[in-house]
Amino acid sequence: MSWFRSLLITLATFKAVVAAPPSPPSPDKYLVLYLADSGVVVIQMQILTDGQLPRERFEAYVGSFLKELDKNADGKVTMAEARGKIITPQEALQFGIRPGSLSGEVIPMLNPPDGVVTRSSLLTYFKRIGLTPLTVRFESRAAAADSAEIGAPVQSVPLFELLDGNGDRRLSAPELSNALDVLRKLDRDDDETISQAELFPLMQRPQVVPRRGDSAPQSVVPFISVASGESLPKLVRRLIEKYDRDIVDGSGNSASPKNQKLNSQELGLTEKELQKHDKDGDGQLDFTELCRFISSATPTLEVSLNTSDGTVKSVGSDASTVRALDDGSLTLVLGASQINISAAPADQSFSAEATSKLLFQGLDLDGNEYLEGTEIQDNPFLKDAVSSLDTDENGKIYLDEFVASMKPRFDVARNRCDLLIVEQGRTLFEILDSDRDGRLSHREIRAIAETLALWDTNADGQLSSEEIPLQYRMIGSEGTLLRSSPSISATNSSRQSGTTGPTWFQKMDRNRDGDVSKREFLGDIDLFDKIDVNKDGAIDASEARHSPSPQ
Repeated sequence: MSWFRSLLITLATFKAVVAAPPSPPSPDKYLVLYLADSGVVVIQMQILTDGQLPRERFEAYVGSFLKELDKNADGKVTMAEARGKIITPQEALQFGIRPGSLSGEVIPMLNPPDGVVTRSSLLTYFKRIGLTPLTVRFESRAAAADSAEIGAPVQSVPLFELLDGNGDRRLSAPELSNALDVLRKLDRDDDETISQAELFPLMQRPQVVPRRGDSAPQSVVPFISVASGESLPKLVRRLIEKYDRDIVDGSGNSASPKNQKLNSQELGLTEKELQKHDKDGDGQLDFTELCRFISSATPTLEVSLNTSDGTVKSVGSDASTVRALDDGSLTLVLGASQINISAAPADQSFSAEATSKLLFQGLDLDGNEYLEGTEIQDNPFLKDAVSSLDTDENGKIYLDEFVASMKPRFDVARNRCDLLIVEQGRTLFEILDSDRDGRLSHREIRAIAETLALWDTNADGQLSSEEIPLQYRMIGSEGTLLRSSPSISATNSSRQSGTTGPTWFQKMDRNRDGDVSKREFLGDIDLFDKIDVNKDGAIDASEARHSPSPQ
């Protein structure tokens, strides 16, 4: 991790001739395919921010951005007017933004032949460097652990054993309901959260203990999406690698050998669904037909995510496979695996200008109110960007130059949308630690009891370790310059620099867990009960925003 990214967080082939594949039914509904062992699960997603679809919002921003750049109001934006305001390919890579299908190629700077930056040329350039209306990214369990900003990766934390009071290798409903009282006794630093360290004897380091059913490193990422930036042939190749296999009959004879085609049994589809894409009627989907399938498969689940208020809605889904949770998210139940889908509400308190000023202060090591010399040369981002940041070409970068250049970089990122898919594994601690900060808040602990109904596959009212499914989180959010999830990054950042929400809420949330407990609340207890609308014993940022200040 580059120190510049750390500073940001602190603030907040298969070659074939293929016919042109059809476009998805709607350019504003995105298909994400989960490559489950039993077959393909298709999730169709519509993402809204302030009532706008990602493409609408991003294109509207580009239009307003060009108007802002047109200083002489002549209806044209020259490269001179755009200098220092448009993120470069090198800067994009510094921020962890990866180009999609052009990965590994040298991406040229924005350089229109006539020197005039148009809406079309700017949108094309942004797409080439990886700034698209929606970015879909997958983070494996190992990568998620490595990217955690606080604490070491979780390794076999004995949470299940601690909650199993009678030692029968099953967690009953009373044991789950009593989880908060059990774990509260381990809160040695009395911050109302339970860290990894507090779950182990003093001075004992957690050891890696393999668990049956834990996910191993996978050669094939279990999710694919056209919006991910990968070329369609590469996505089809991943489908074939996953599902094309020899199928034997009862006599041990090969009934369906590997042939670079996929039938209904291999894909886990009904014959009716397969026939929709099987244009030559041979009962299998070849490479071209699989391109059509990826672009227009019938959804297993349709969801609508709103990144303005953090709400998720399911459209016409089977109630037996989709569960709405108290935190506003949805969980798709798929037997041995489950996918939790949520939307991270936008941080209304974020200010690109204020954030840029704080960044400048952190970079200005000698405090002389400008950047020069080693402050620039020792920083990869500044070294690459100095020619665009130093608008008066005096070898120094002043605050006004820095802010004027950084603001559009934050703005272009925040007018996009991100869909991050995180593999959480099967360990109980890691699943419950939803923000991956290495500790469990009271809200996360209280979620244990709610999960029983989702995981109790044999319906005996108890949870065995074998019933804990492989968990994935799918988080839709406003775009960010950070490589990790905005919701997770913002949470981790808030624990160091202040949580989101009203000022009084941030001041009272002394342990930075995103909630204000009764012990932290400085007002009348009757007012606490009034603000705590869902009566879960804690006030979250949303409840605080809709309540008057208690101070």
